[in-house]
Amino acid sequence: MLQTNNKLKKIKGDASFRSFYRKSLLKKKSIIVFASKEKEKNLLIYDAINSLLIKNKALAPKLYSENYKKNYIEIEDFGDDSVFSLLKKNKNQKETLYKKSIDLLGVIQKIKQNRSKNFKGKTYKIPIYDNVKLFNEANLFCEWYAKKFVKKNKLTKFKIDIKKQIRFLLTNLQSKEKVLVHRDFHVSNLMKYKNKIGVIDSQDALIGNRAYDLASLAAGYFGGRVDMVVTFMITVRLSMPVVLVALAVVAIVGGSLQVVIMVLGFLLWDRFAVVMRSSTLQIRSMDYVAAAQAVGCSTTRI
Repeated sequence: MLQTNNKLKKIKGDASFRSFYRKSLLKKKSIIVFASKEKEKNLLIYDAINSLLIKNKALAPKLYSENYKKNYIEIEDFGDDSVFSLLKKNKNQKETLYKKSIDLLGVIQKIKQNRSKNFKGKTYKIPIYDNVKLFNEANLFCEWYAKKFVKKNKLTKFKIDIKKQIRFLLTNLQSKEKVLVHRDFHVSNLMKYKNKIGVIDSQDALIGNRAYDLASLAAGYFGGRVDMVVTFMITVRLSMPVVLVALAVVAIVGGSLQVVIMVLGFLLWDRFAVVMRSSTLQIRSMDYVAAAQAVGCSTTRI
């Protein structure tokens, strides 16, 4: 067990088997990450992913020292300014923080390596975000949430039906394992440090589809029913196999130029929606929009 003293202060942790302590020595601060359970993932793999991020110019905590035998590592302290806390203080900086977060995500998704060395000098190969992992994560809805909202006498059938739907979606999912996926790329794990956005809690990273982290980021930044509906629709569209749906429509309706245009519009709208949404979020912070609001222009007219 890690012994605390007047130089160590326990700080808020996460859902993992880790404890975090802020170490203060003169003007230098650092974070002690202590893990007596799942040491490999929470210490070795965490360091390996951080090293990979830093090597590719993504801001992540540097390793200062390690004592694996005593279950802890010492890493760089990014402070307390998470994007989540900054948004709670001042929502006017949402667009600026969002842009910086997107820039960081772009850097992460350009990483080509799928291997990294940890502080023990051993190479860690980043796993693939395959259908087994996706099913297990999707199934958490049944294990964690369904029982809170579904009556007991209907719960078993509900779980069976949901699992069937999950398997069907996974069978047809157009998910190419291409980029590094952080998996917890949300506002609580994004930190403002030295006027940049850095990322923490990276030990669960996998190689998967670039849409996963983007969806996680959007869910943290934007609320409201409209965003929920748009995000849900994009998710549903991504689960559809383009070729199979196109063939089914042609088989039912028949082949023609109008049918081709209709199918392409129905199946390829999501990428334009993402671009339009990003552009709208950027434009709405412009001075001329604020001026139009000041003189009383309606949302429709703007």
